[in-house]
Amino acid sequence: MKPGFRMIEIEPRVLWAAGLLLAVGLVMVASASVAVAESHAGDSLHYFYKQSAFAGIGVLAGSLFLLLPLAVWERSSFWLLALALCLLALVLFPGVGREVNGARRWIDLGFMQVQAS
Repeated sequence: MKPGFRMIEIEPRVLWAAGLLLAVGLVMVASASVAVAESHAGDSLHYFYKQSAFAGIGVLAGSLFLLLPLAVWERSSFWLLALALCLLALVLFPGVGREVNGARRWIDLGFMQVQAS
């Protein structure tokens, strides 16, 4: 093992809890959006499928990020903070930030919207 290389250990109970929360969240999306999805998309589980796809992308991205050594995160912490602050400021510019329910907090990427916070 290289000097300065620390492996991230994941507690199995935390993984189980996160998986359970993810599953409950998907069930809630499915049950809360059946009528709206049926009227808008013609498929009662449209939003469930969409949320499941994004959850899968998130789990995959999180798994890949866990493979990076902690030293990489420590070295790039300043730049990651700077990026986060720039994204928070970016939503304030007209044409970039999208207003939803009276608040301008979203960045529209075309195929999806991202909340900078």
